[in-house]
Amino acid sequence: MLPSILKKDLSFFPPSMRINDSAEAREETAGGTGDADMTNPRRWWAAPVVYGLGWYSLLILWMALPNAKWADIKYQKFDEREHIGIGAWSACGALFKNDVAWAPPPLSGGNLNTELVDCFAKLQGTCTNNTEFSNSAGANDEYESSFYDCRKVSSKDWETKCLALTGCGTKNKKQCTNITSAVVRPYEIDYSASGNKWTAPSKDDYVHNPCIPLDSLCTDIGGVTHAGNLGTAGTVFLSLGLAMMVVYTFLNESKNVSKVLLMGATSLVLSWVMLLASWATFASMMGQSTTCYIESDHAEGIVAAKGKFGDIINGSGSYTYYYVIGAWVVLTLVLGVVIHRIFQERRLPPAGKEDEATNV
Repeated sequence: MLPSILKKDLSFFPPSMRINDSAEAREETAGGTGDADMTNPRRWWAAPVVYGLGWYSLLILWMALPNAKWADIKYQKFDEREHIGIGAWSACGALFKNDVAWAPPPLSGGNLNTELVDCFAKLQGTCTNNTEFSNSAGANDEYESSFYDCRKVSSKDWETKCLALTGCGTKNKKQCTNITSAVVRPYEIDYSASGNKWTAPSKDDYVHNPCIPLDSLCTDIGGVTHAGNLGTAGTVFLSLGLAMMVVYTFLNESKNVSKVLLMGATSLVLSWVMLLASWATFASMMGQSTTCYIESDHAEGIVAAKGKFGDIINGSGSYTYYYVIGAWVVLTLVLGVVIHRIFQERRLPPAGKEDEATNV
């Protein structure tokens, strides 16, 4: 049995939720009619499109902007180097969990030739025993292993030696170039520094992967930070604009809130401009000359990679970049509906006019 307090019918319950469907309750419900005027000319039927799509745009920005995903430096599965995520203000990755030293320069001269003979001995022996080895399934694993056996030589010298192998089969060239095309990127490598580049932070300072300031990873890419700042400003203006759109939607039938509509539209326009400037600023960074401190091809330590920012990162950006573009496109649709409403507002009767006529 339910206690009596749970059997009580509250005043706002509709008849379907009442336990005691008394005549008094039915009378109260009948008398409590709301405003069901579906013919009011000031009703903004497109309002759900504005704040519906607007909230989606806002959620996209909230998800994307705080993450270190404006760009990625990622590698193939066999590659031993750690991935790095690049955000507007920091770069994050497992690489920074430990002390990170500079990579030693690759061997040259007589030492290089001796090392190449030694580190290719295993692969050359395999080819001697199987003259069609490069054509067989799983041969790529042996070539990848050979690449890391030759850690002390440059990727270019490894490829030259690999291509010179004999008796490995018709796909030897393809196997060699598959490795170097996956590992090597079009930037100049400087091995001149020594010692440690970064010191491991305390484990209490991070949850998943530690981060470092963006300018500690790459030089002259302040445009990435500007893109993040502009995106943040666009998010703030979008939030304000949507809030004012909601206020206008609820009050415009009974009160003159046309100024709220104009203020909201202005805020949305500012957001649109900021988001456009955000992703355009980041896109312009692809051709920016920079020096990024990343792992060497063999993951032996840090090198100074000098070249265009777009040649160092993967592709032309990561999901934060594309999410900002997506949010901007959605906001463009929202603005179109809002601007249409501004012109429509001029032809509508004043707010509350019908109510005044009824009271006369």
